[in-house]
Amino acid sequence: MKPPIAYLKQETINRAKWDDCIRQSVNGLVYGASWYLDAVCHSWDALVLGDYKAVFPLPFNSKYGLFYSLQPLFCQQLGLFAKSEKDLAHLPVFLAAVPKKFLLTKLNLNAANAGIAHTTPRRNYVLDLNRDYETIRKNFGTTCRKHVRKSKDAGTSLQTGISTAQVMEMVKANLHDRNVLSSGQFAQMHRLMEAARQNNSLETIGVFDENNNLCAAAGIIKDYRRLYNVCGGANTKGRETYANVRIIDFIVATYAGQNMVFDFEGSELPAVAGYFRNFGPAETHYYLYERNLLPWPLNKIIT
Repeated sequence: MKPPIAYLKQETINRAKWDDCIRQSVNGLVYGASWYLDAVCHSWDALVLGDYKAVFPLPFNSKYGLFYSLQPLFCQQLGLFAKSEKDLAHLPVFLAAVPKKFLLTKLNLNAANAGIAHTTPRRNYVLDLNRDYETIRKNFGTTCRKHVRKSKDAGTSLQTGISTAQVMEMVKANLHDRNVLSSGQFAQMHRLMEAARQNNSLETIGVFDENNNLCAAAGIIKDYRRLYNVCGGANTKGRETYANVRIIDFIVATYAGQNMVFDFEGSELPAVAGYFRNFGPAETHYYLYERNLLPWPLNKIIT
């Protein structure tokens, strides 16, 4: 007997029950919270098991009358979230229930959604903070520990609770000249930061140089079990003084001993992955799921 999975339009979703499911899920992530989906998705519907025992967000958009479901920017993992391990086993049924109107589907299934055909593993790094600071720090690479000391010796200072505008200033300093993000994507990131702040889920951290000028910043989104390294950056002075390393060290020192995980959010880029590995995290994976129902020749052109 097939499990009772319903396709619900966004406006018919019971948000209280939805968010309760994400909080109680054995694999819950902040990306699945309704406020987060609102911030990063053009539109989203969902597949729901029974009385919100398990949920599967379906972000979507349309172009030229064609509907597609693609992973939103600034949202690393979605997929099936369930209150019990037993219901996670229904993932193949959920994937089969994705409406055929979505002619192209490319979604990142979360780490608990392994074992599905037509998926490609993607790398992530997470650091268990439920240990004392010195134990965690001992697993930092030699270069990483040296850079923490250099940053402190450079006369930099830390400040929490800086504005989201200040965080975005440093993101732009880090990325804008390389055309990594468009102006619209910067605006979307800023909206996400503001949404997180409004939902008491944002921690902002800034590093200031010896002249009290901001030189690095981070926007960390948090839920009850993870801290997510969503955005941040540094200007030339910040890079020279290893200010970003100091921010991560500060987070580790602040949350050490708590039942939390610091999620580095990637990366498939070798240089970025190597930088993250300096902090001694565990490597985990999430999974890119792809389904192309576009008619020929579009299915050959659009992938």
